[in-house]
Amino acid sequence: ASANSTRISRTPRPDGLHMSDMFQRWAKDRNTSQELLEAITWMQVSNFLQGPDIGHYAAFRYQMQPDLDRIHVPGLVLSDVTDSLHASDVRLVTELRPDFRYFEFSGAEADGNFFEQMLQPRRWAEVVAAFVASELGA
Repeated sequence: ASANSTRISRTPRPDGLHMSDMFQRWAKDRNTSQELLEAITWMQVSNFLQGPDIGHYAAFRYQMQPDLDRIHVPGLVLSDVTDSLHASDVRLVTELRPDFRYFEFSGAEADGNFFEQMLQPRRWAEVVAAFVASELGA
């Protein structure tokens, strides 16, 4: 299925279900901790405030090879299996730059909820700090 096949319209509807449809897409049958519900809520609000979804349009069409070729410092690719960009970006970056290190935030045990990674900023910081320390020889 293409990235657009599961897209839910952000066009406002008189009954307000456009907000509920998008929220259910992320929250249904998943961890419903208060932190996660708040993250999903803010993501949905920002989706409607930003206007047209140019971010995903650009992400799926951006040709990164010329820019990757110009990077002459160590690289760390952070990703998550629940991110819709994960498969295409990781495969391409690891093929083009096998010298970059790769860290996957969640593995096969992930419950399919991209927002889980947002609830652990300390974990992201620790991964990046360890990478920087290893590159500096600390």
